[in-house]
Amino acid sequence: MQAHARALDADSKGAVRDIHRRVGTTMLFESSGGQVERVAHLPELRFALGEPSIDTTSVDTAAMALEERSYFLRRVGTDGYRISYRPTIKKVVNDRRASLDEEGEIQPAIRSLVKDGFDRGASIPRVCFPSDAASIPDTPKLTLVVMDPEVEWTGDSDGDVRKRIAQWTRARGVSPRLYPGALVWAVKKPGRELRNKVEQWLAWKRVAGEISAGIRGFVIDKAGKLLVTNKRILLIHKGTTSISLARIVDLEVDEDRQLLTLTRDGLVTPSYLTTPDALRAGAIIAALAEC
Repeated sequence: MQAHARALDADSKGAVRDIHRRVGTTMLFESSGGQVERVAHLPELRFALGEPSIDTTSVDTAAMALEERSYFLRRVGTDGYRISYRPTIKKVVNDRRASLDEEGEIQPAIRSLVKDGFDRGASIPRVCFPSDAASIPDTPKLTLVVMDPEVEWTGDSDGDVRKRIAQWTRARGVSPRLYPGALVWAVKKPGRELRNKVEQWLAWKRVAGEISAGIRGFVIDKAGKLLVTNKRILLIHKGTTSISLARIVDLEVDEDRQLLTLTRDGLVTPSYLTTPDALRAGAIIAALAEC
């Protein structure tokens, strides 16, 4: 976490100099013992770090920035933070992303998604990722040519992409085209936005597969009805799985995946529950469990 704090503090000056490192240090002490909950709540952070020249919102902002980047810092309840030896889901996803194979996974996935996107609802012929001019037919019918995602349009008048498109538009192989005006070109804009999103999607997909298979410490979910009483969570399936609210020490909500992560006192392995409205269910459980 200190590495992330140093990076965040690179531009901090004056009274808020090293604010992220100070917040992180306070969180570590609050999470290491001597406290009943072992949780650093925002009011405690403000009290520990507050000075006449420091706005309390600076402490809040630093805490949120650290939680967003750190791999072992997680939110607890509405205003608490805890440093734990157990990595967050962000670290798991980033580890899977780092292990993705460029040739075998990333590039095929990008090409497949791009092709599916252009094929969906298309009303004109399409040629996706041509390797040369001969791959593009010379017909009077309007044709969309989609260049490979590895090719980027820079707009440079002397660029290789512009010259290649101009050459392929004028000629098909060694023969001049009869209908060069029938070609419409689609070329990827510069940047890594598409690649980053595909890598993130592939990483989440791999993590979801691991959860479903019950490997790497994840607990397999049972399909059934989820009920929450004032004392416990009940998952009714072929039998009944009961989780005491008094034993829940940490609760995380992943709204994008509708996933609840429950950490129980005395257990290292968390429990994962999926529900159509994870945010509402998490709020109810957090209020009843006071976590």
